[in-house]
Amino acid sequence: MASSNISASGFVTVIGAANIDIIGRSTNSIILEDSNPGHIETAPGGVGRNIAENLARLGVNVKMVSALADDIFGKQILDISTMAGIDMGYCYKKAGAGSSVYLAILDNAGEMRLALSDMALLDGLPLEYLSQIGGVLKESRLIVLDACLREEAISYILEAHSGIPVFLDPVSVGKSKHVKNIIGRFHTIKVNRLEAEYLSGIKVCSPSSAIKACGYFINLGVKQVFLSDGERGVYYESPEGGGHFGSSRVVPVNATGAGDAFMAGIVYCYLNGYDIGFTTKFATGMARVALSSMETVNPQISVNKIYEEMRSLI
Repeated sequence: MASSNISASGFVTVIGAANIDIIGRSTNSIILEDSNPGHIETAPGGVGRNIAENLARLGVNVKMVSALADDIFGKQILDISTMAGIDMGYCYKKAGAGSSVYLAILDNAGEMRLALSDMALLDGLPLEYLSQIGGVLKESRLIVLDACLREEAISYILEAHSGIPVFLDPVSVGKSKHVKNIIGRFHTIKVNRLEAEYLSGIKVCSPSSAIKACGYFINLGVKQVFLSDGERGVYYESPEGGGHFGSSRVVPVNATGAGDAFMAGIVYCYLNGYDIGFTTKFATGMARVALSSMETVNPQISVNKIYEEMRSLI
């Protein structure tokens, strides 16, 4: 299946975190309270920025709105993101500040065991700045938000741009607190099991409970729900119906970017008008390709590569 020329038919705006990732992977099983031999890498990251880069690598015209510092990390984020195809021209610049940083420790199987997130810079993104670039946001085909944004900024975007579909990545249970009471105002949400449980109040411990949680969000007004339940696969639902898609387990090289790639796959399929079942398979292919790279965004991601991965799932 050939991709459509999305870049010629408008653009997507992603609003959220753009930070530096410091990722350490242990060579052996992690020993707590001790120094562990391993490998450490730094690279641009942030849920919003990662989604934007995945979209750019799929050929989507994407603009990033975030907060950037003028330190060495800020320059690295700006330069590498621009080279990847993201329009970074609408990021808020703050002189004399320190960049946002995400620090993660992976075990020798590639699973994240501990992470720290310092998003103080993004917390200071002024509402006045979002108002200044409001004309660009109103021209977006859709807006992707990550919940690293503070609550006031999320509410402002939803109110000022209510006519535009807004896709939400809750990021984590902690960040989900910003959106719990307004979750029905989003067009599409992508949640993992813990996020779904927190936002819905439903314990997700079986296929029936996962379906019930999806239905909770649909009843609130959400148009598309994707619930990732680890090895159990993905449950999905829209007002037109839903289902479940499972795939064989992948041994991750780095598990930190899979959810961001999945969200990018959802956005890409929406822009192309694909149904929710196909969207789930495509997004799953995106996540699997992301898992195969040490880098948070696999530089080999492309539409053709995702279709190849999808064929292996059938």
